[in-house]
Amino acid sequence: MNIVLGSAFLLLTGIFYILVSGEKGNRKQKSARWIQRWGRKHGWQLPEWMTEECIWQTELAVLVAGILLIAAGVTEQAENGQEISQLRRPAYGQGIQEENLEVEWRDEQGNRKKESMTVDVIEKQLSEKEIETIFSEVRGAIEKEILGENESLKHVDHPLYLREELQEYPVTVRWFSSRPEILDWEGKHGENIREDGEAVTLTAIIGLQGQERNESWDILVFPEISDEKRQVEDMVEKANADTEKGSEWMQLPKTLHGEKLVWKKVGDGMQYGVALLAFALPVMVLLHRQQKEKEHKKEEQQQMQQDYPEIVTKLQLLLSTGMNLRKSVERIAGDYVSYMRREEVRKAYEILVEVCGEMERGLGEKEAYEQLGERWGLLSYRTLSSILVQCLQKGSVGVEQILAKETEQAQRLRRQQAQILGEQASTRLLFPMILMLLVVFVILLVPAWLTFAV
Repeated sequence: MNIVLGSAFLLLTGIFYILVSGEKGNRKQKSARWIQRWGRKHGWQLPEWMTEECIWQTELAVLVAGILLIAAGVTEQAENGQEISQLRRPAYGQGIQEENLEVEWRDEQGNRKKESMTVDVIEKQLSEKEIETIFSEVRGAIEKEILGENESLKHVDHPLYLREELQEYPVTVRWFSSRPEILDWEGKHGENIREDGEAVTLTAIIGLQGQERNESWDILVFPEISDEKRQVEDMVEKANADTEKGSEWMQLPKTLHGEKLVWKKVGDGMQYGVALLAFALPVMVLLHRQQKEKEHKKEEQQQMQQDYPEIVTKLQLLLSTGMNLRKSVERIAGDYVSYMRREEVRKAYEILVEVCGEMERGLGEKEAYEQLGERWGLLSYRTLSSILVQCLQKGSVGVEQILAKETEQAQRLRRQQAQILGEQASTRLLFPMILMLLVVFVILLVPAWLTFAV
């Protein structure tokens, strides 16, 4: 089954590769362009989240899944088809294990036959030496566990822990008491026990692989010591038993050793949870707001960095036409207000519009360009501010060459930033791909593990 699915995945990947091979561009672009063209042909618009990178990673995921499925199928066939002559028996205590096998033979006429059958593999039996070793060790293990809160079997004033099974050994234990009215087979005290103690013989019948051994302990039982909490619990149980069935209220004990018992209801912790939530909510809101502001500021800086080459290029072109510096800056701000602002607010252009408005209200041109660098804040924009101030003081001679170099450098930085953003997008998609890979591993390994576990 795994081989069929894996082959289907690889076949789909191969067919898709053949279909997109006629498109232009690199491998990622070919897939996206073919899907876009196919969608337009059938009246279907490609979602925004389905980018070239997303389509490419989906192809890789399908390819990897196909390879893994085929590898798992080949491994499974190799294991299932391997000729065997023996089966591993389960350890003692694990019970009978079923194995699904195929057997082949030739009949008397020489015809080959094949049949499937289920073989019951009986658990491994212990040797006499192993049984004796376990019996010798079990007594010590029982003595450690049955004491409970007692210091010694010669002074038993707390219940004993008499277990019927031991986790460390595959044995069964049955308990018998010589005087169950003093200490029963569950390790609980009886009534009317003398203050100087009562002698009791406790016997354990230990069973292992059809054999039994008796182990006995002579113990001295004293009246059970109950702490005050235990006494109060017993009083509550008695009060609950004495309450009439039709009564709406149960009367709680009022005194212990002549002292008044004060009962209070204890809350379920909801009030503490509400208080904690009331304290944590403003902090969480504040932290969330700070995080949002950091993200917004980071997005603004990225946006400004993207707009920088465009602003420098426009300024260079306008100055090359003979327009003076102020008119060029005002023209860039005016074009933004008339056209670009309608589609999206751009931080760098907004600052430029604000400074142009201040120049119209009387702010000096030099001071305005200096404020531009401070308000923009980024190093590249501060460089542009210095170029504008230099152009104002020394004239526009040589400024076009400086702006051309700045434009070239800005374009290079923009390409680097686009590459970084692409790598970040790939990193964000890496975690979902890892989850998909883990799901594939679970699908492959869990059935195999369950098969071996049985």
